[in-house]
Amino acid sequence: MTWKTWRKMRPLSSLLPPSYTPHFTLALSIASILQTFPWFSAQGENPLWKSVTVLSFLVCFGFVFAAKCILAWRQDETKELVERSFELEAMSGRKYRIHVRVQPILVCDILIYSGFMVSVALGLLALVRPCMPPFASMTFLDCNNSWTSGGGASMQLKIAIAFYEGLTVWSSLIIAVSIGLVGLVVYPVVVEEMWINAVEMELENCASVYSAAIKYRIVQSVSNLQESVLRKPFMSMIIGGVMLAEITSLFLVISSIHELPLAVAMFFMALAIDFFVVIHVMFKSLCRPYLASVEFVKRAQRKRNGKWLNKYLKSCTPLKLSMGGGCFFDRLTSFVIWKLCVDQVVNLLVM
Repeated sequence: MTWKTWRKMRPLSSLLPPSYTPHFTLALSIASILQTFPWFSAQGENPLWKSVTVLSFLVCFGFVFAAKCILAWRQDETKELVERSFELEAMSGRKYRIHVRVQPILVCDILIYSGFMVSVALGLLALVRPCMPPFASMTFLDCNNSWTSGGGASMQLKIAIAFYEGLTVWSSLIIAVSIGLVGLVVYPVVVEEMWINAVEMELENCASVYSAAIKYRIVQSVSNLQESVLRKPFMSMIIGGVMLAEITSLFLVISSIHELPLAVAMFFMALAIDFFVVIHVMFKSLCRPYLASVEFVKRAQRKRNGKWLNKYLKSCTPLKLSMGGGCFFDRLTSFVIWKLCVDQVVNLLVM
């Protein structure tokens, strides 16, 4: 298949958000990390929710900055993974009317749009309270250690601060998280399941088992490529970042809901809901290629095959998406992750 032919048959799901300048977003991430240190050094005793809020933003920007550096190091593999996923989806839909499952893609769309709303809300919050961490304006305005102070800033300066903060959150956090989760984690997994379903249909229509097994190798190559992109420490950072965000959000909402300003409370409630969906819907969908591949190999082995074909089928290992440390996503992974989050929240509440 030539490049021009593939370009003509690209599916609609290949329409990703426009590219952005990585150096610019890396600079924004570094600036966002550095601007929190003066606040910690200048503060004395603070309510717990204030320190946790600033620290959570600091950790989030640090995670995203490290993830961007890793992807920049693996950019060739990342580009190859996205292109092969597009191609595999197009090839799957040519012979059979098979489409990418709507549920995980719909969840990804909801997360992207909710992320946009979060960045807009933080921009408006910076307009009203420019002295509130982790906004950059707290470092140069006369805030007098008060989060509610206007810092003596003019309306033009407040508008500029609000625009900068909204752009920083959108470009440094929301786009990075969306592209990382959707483009590199969820989409290849959904396409792998789609291809296995197409191969199973051929097997049910009395196609050669050998031909189906050969086509299974194609999806194995995409799965191996995804494993290479998400190898340590990238996948571990994604899971750890999601768990950290969920634990922090739940802890603040439960322990300090009466102390939090309305805007801050709504922000952390939105985060808790978003990452609850990520754990129970998105992470759960990552085990579907594994389950589909196990079922496919079992069906192929039940047919009458020769000695060498049976040995070949035994070499068709299930498609496992590694979590790091020898673990992989299965049916119970999302529940195990959620249980760990709840246990940590309970431990923090009883301390």
